[in-house]
Amino acid sequence: MFRNIFHNVLIFIVLLLSLTNPDIMAKGALDGLDLWYKALIPALFPFMILSNVIINLNLTEGVNMFMRPLTFILKLKKEAGYGIFAGLFFGYPACAAACCNLVKKNTISKEDANICIASFNNVSPAFLSGFVCMEILENANCFLPVFLIFYSCTLITSFIIRYIIFQKYRDTYTSVSVPMPQKSALIDKSILSALKNIGKLGGYIIIFSILSHCIMSFIPFHPEILCMLIEITTGLTVSDRRYLTFLPFISLGGVCGMFQTFSVDENNIIDKKIYILGKFISAVITMAVCGIVILFQS
Repeated sequence: MFRNIFHNVLIFIVLLLSLTNPDIMAKGALDGLDLWYKALIPALFPFMILSNVIINLNLTEGVNMFMRPLTFILKLKKEAGYGIFAGLFFGYPACAAACCNLVKKNTISKEDANICIASFNNVSPAFLSGFVCMEILENANCFLPVFLIFYSCTLITSFIIRYIIFQKYRDTYTSVSVPMPQKSALIDKSILSALKNIGKLGGYIIIFSILSHCIMSFIPFHPEILCMLIEITTGLTVSDRRYLTFLPFISLGGVCGMFQTFSVDENNIIDKKIYILGKFISAVITMAVCGIVILFQS
């Protein structure tokens, strides 16, 4: 219901802009397309193809063993380790895409998937180091504090989600073997699935980039706050460039990040309320930690 209303509002805004402010719409669309083409496709498209192939060929065992300490602590099925790995290293919406594929393969339960997605579906280390530290902050010395704060808050969030929100969940799920398709058909299917998902992500990035440009054009006071709530990448470019003030927004991920995540779920696997709650918990924890650091610095 909410998603349909939001889609209708977005369509109305885009149509209104195309008639009244075509220059803003064109600039927003070009910036969104540039972000999709230069950042998202190189980072995510090859991973999506490879991830689909790895999952369908049941080749995730090495990654699962590597992530076993974390899945053990969180009392998750060890096969959920691949979803956590995807979220920690590849960014939005790799964790969601991997976990949804694992559920469709009957490898993990929906509960396992939702715990992983709500906890670890975040921006990638490449985004934090390359875009946040080097382009926005222009300071390589920020790597360590940014990474420590962000990933420690991610870990705290995962414990809250697992042991408070999902406190009654017990891992009693048994994996079911699914017949493996022919390798040629599997690769074709993986490529088509990746193309479909990357196309959806591009559409959302362009739409929310247009909205961000509208905010910057029409809202005179502190548009960066609303921009970061809508689309984090565009919002960071107009932020105050102090990582302790914008890291909570990165943890939240923005409305665009949420819609990107939901777009890869075609089987209603993701519990949207749990996911949104998880992102807000992460943002609040990050805000608290950043506030403590600011107090110590002053």
